[in-house]
Amino acid sequence: MASHDFDLSPLRILLLDDEPDFLLAVGSMLEVCGAQVTTSKSTREAFDLINSRLFDLLILDLQLPIVDGFALIKAIRSHVDPVVSELPAIAITAHDPKNKETSALEAGYNRFFSKPIDTDDFLSCLESYSRQAPQH
Repeated sequence: MASHDFDLSPLRILLLDDEPDFLLAVGSMLEVCGAQVTTSKSTREAFDLINSRLFDLLILDLQLPIVDGFALIKAIRSHVDPVVSELPAIAITAHDPKNKETSALEAGYNRFFSKPIDTDDFLSCLESYSRQAPQH
């Protein structure tokens, strides 16, 4: 299927990755599908955004410099505000994906995808979240 065959409206997505090309490619693909996408290159910036804006879904890289995606999901899941602590989160990584999936799910991620991402599976997964998201 082509990306335009998926409807991700009204999802508000935070996409975190330290690779600018990945942010651009995936962010553009999600926007073509109707999602509102905010991108971030660092966990600190992402956490600040999560605390200051409303998101329906987080897509977070696990392997980041300084503070990784495991530390970030731990901070999110322990947040006092349930709007933040219960946000659905998808982990992505290109580094040793076979050993990361179980760890990511145990850490609090709802789903896991390895790079390169299978576009149809990824967008299908996101579309299921768009059906659950409140209309804005």
